[in-house]
Amino acid sequence: MDHVAFKFPDYTMLIIDQLRQSDWFANCLQVDTDDDIYNPALYLYHNQINGVAYHLIFDLNIYQYVLSAYKKADKKQIHRDAIALMVFCKFTDILVDPTFAIYEKINYENDFSDEILDDLILFRQLDNADMDQFSQFALGHTDLIALPAPPETDKGQLRHELTKYHRLKKWDTLYLIVLKITYLCHCDSAPTHQKVQKLLDWCHEYFLFSLAATSFAISLFAASSSLMKYKPAASQQDRKKALLNMTWDLFYVDKFFEKWVAKDGSVESIYATNDGPLKDVLHRAISLQLQPDALQFVEELPDTLITVIAAIPERMAVEKGRKLRKGMDFKTYRDALISELELSLHVR
Repeated sequence: MDHVAFKFPDYTMLIIDQLRQSDWFANCLQVDTDDDIYNPALYLYHNQINGVAYHLIFDLNIYQYVLSAYKKADKKQIHRDAIALMVFCKFTDILVDPTFAIYEKINYENDFSDEILDDLILFRQLDNADMDQFSQFALGHTDLIALPAPPETDKGQLRHELTKYHRLKKWDTLYLIVLKITYLCHCDSAPTHQKVQKLLDWCHEYFLFSLAATSFAISLFAASSSLMKYKPAASQQDRKKALLNMTWDLFYVDKFFEKWVAKDGSVESIYATNDGPLKDVLHRAISLQLQPDALQFVEELPDTLITVIAAIPERMAVEKGRKLRKGMDFKTYRDALISELELSLHVR
């Protein structure tokens, strides 16, 4: 590696220590140690020498914490941690991408409110704020954030861009898998680990395999987890909201891997979340992508299940015994499965 010197602000290590403490990162970067994810020189070196651009993706929670750092009168440590994340991205030239968080926010609104647009404009102002002043807020030295002038924005065009798609690509596919996982969790009497195998058998016979879904199911069924948000005793509205919330969890994991697998080497994605169970899914999925034989799970999963997981790549190539076939009307087929499971889970 070439020797290159980078100059960083005096407060750099304080910001890095704050990020280590919050521990929000999940990534699949090729680094020598896990701690290298916090090394700002790594990002600048690969950006300036190797032409690699880094993008930070985060969930709705982080997005809201950044906005609340400015909007809320009561400044909490989690707001300062969110701003510390923004400062880190500034001195490492990491592009902050709130797109999926914004789409998640839109998904929960019956009416697309101006507040969503105002929040996005505010976020852009925060992203353009002075780094030194930003750091003083992050480190707790001030409660004030000085904003630059808002960017010129055509709200009508922005609204159109954010709402021109009824659903994000693959949303309904992931929603169906969440429905099946939820059905197995609450409506199937099989032992816990057998439910993962039942899900994989269903993916083969009736639908599609998904690395994100496999990791989600392992994390949910292998141990007690708050990933399962659906509660049978809740109201129909709350049950439906829980299913949507879980689908967003799965969506983030799926998009993380879609970007990883499809990358051309010029863009690397990093993910940030303070949702511990969701981070667990991400780490399992990264592990499974790197080691598909699933032997890394030997201490927590039975041998029979490890064999089933390891056989997924081979099963994906087998058409015999599958209900979903090439040339079928995929949307009609998928929607019928969704309707059936929604009825079983009393959300239709």
